[in-house]
Amino acid sequence: MILRKKPRVIYPCKDGTYSTHKRRGACNWHQGLKSKDGVKLGPAGKGRSSGIDLIPLKDIRVAHEWFQNRAAPYSLRSVQNIMEAVKSGSFRWANMDAITVWKNPAGGLFVLSGHSRFEAFTQLCAEGEKIGSRGFCSIPAKLFSGSLAAAKKIALESNTLSTKETDLERATFYRRQRESGADAGAMQANAKRLEGRNANTILAFSFLSPTGKTWRALEAMSNGQADSKTIINNVGRWIGNARRKVPALTNSHEDELYEWLVTRSGYGSGSGQVNSETKFAQRLASIINRRTTFGQLEERLNIQSAVQLSPVERQYNAQLEEAKKTVFDIDKELKAKVSRLAAQGATPKQVADITAPLERALRNARLAYQGLRAKSSEVQAHARNEQTLFGVGTTNNNSILIPGVMLFAGLYWIKNR
Repeated sequence: MILRKKPRVIYPCKDGTYSTHKRRGACNWHQGLKSKDGVKLGPAGKGRSSGIDLIPLKDIRVAHEWFQNRAAPYSLRSVQNIMEAVKSGSFRWANMDAITVWKNPAGGLFVLSGHSRFEAFTQLCAEGEKIGSRGFCSIPAKLFSGSLAAAKKIALESNTLSTKETDLERATFYRRQRESGADAGAMQANAKRLEGRNANTILAFSFLSPTGKTWRALEAMSNGQADSKTIINNVGRWIGNARRKVPALTNSHEDELYEWLVTRSGYGSGSGQVNSETKFAQRLASIINRRTTFGQLEERLNIQSAVQLSPVERQYNAQLEEAKKTVFDIDKELKAKVSRLAAQGATPKQVADITAPLERALRNARLAYQGLRAKSSEVQAHARNEQTLFGVGTTNNNSILIPGVMLFAGLYWIKNR
């Protein structure tokens, strides 16, 4: 069924769809009006048709594997917005923008963009809803009659600007593109154009295993706390970029890297940890070098055994743990003494006088612990300098003497700071 009056001019919405007018409310469900400069419709030809058809829902099919990159088949929020507008009486047909339907040369009509609107109409039709005398069992649609490849391109660009897909949904698209043999340079350029500043992160995610621990963590954290989400996103980007640069890294290696960074606390600013992609890449390069024999990377990276701390770092960690234990022990003793004195009926002043030595000891212990923690970056820098100074990793006649010299120098440095 054709609309009685086809629009002569259509106006672009911000999500890639079009409105038949530019009045207030145009593109309400499509992120607003992109431009008031209309597009004049010419005669029908290749590509998009010149008119808008009112097509029965039963004649249209969906093919999510072709035209939908979302984990979900449509945006629940968009569907709810339309249905609530209908039920509240605020829905206006003039504000309803047409979906885009692909006319398959081999036969059949498929939703190209507008899956959420199509789903909303389907539900409204099933419920028998009407606005005036008009029901929802047919939907305004623009026809596209190009190739499948061209249709997928339109769907990608339309979905990019509509209700925002998640980074993982976008990454899934690029992974499929790469697996189908897409040119890497062209894909990179396309990602920069469509994803903006988030392009590098999304491309990195596309190199992750969709069944791996990192991907599952990213999915689980999609609605998590901001701090935790930032850490997981960083870990995902680091590992994804590592797999992009080192194709020899397997899914098993990827899981190892995740376990090291997250489960075993390899991520962080403490001794032996990494808190930037540069440091991670350097540490990983060292590990790969140790685990590669005759150009072949071992099945297991054995990261924990490969992450060796210098004598200075080990001594520092031991002192840090001892200082932490001292704080805990004094605090425990102080609380027990306060509780005991209170039970014996001591006044607050008596309690304060009796526990004053413990209070001072606890204060000094905490200061000592915080002072040690503040030296973390200095210790790591000193350890790196020692490695450079004494040529750690090289083989020479002093290989037995060097560790002793390093330990002596490190202990002297720590004690005299």
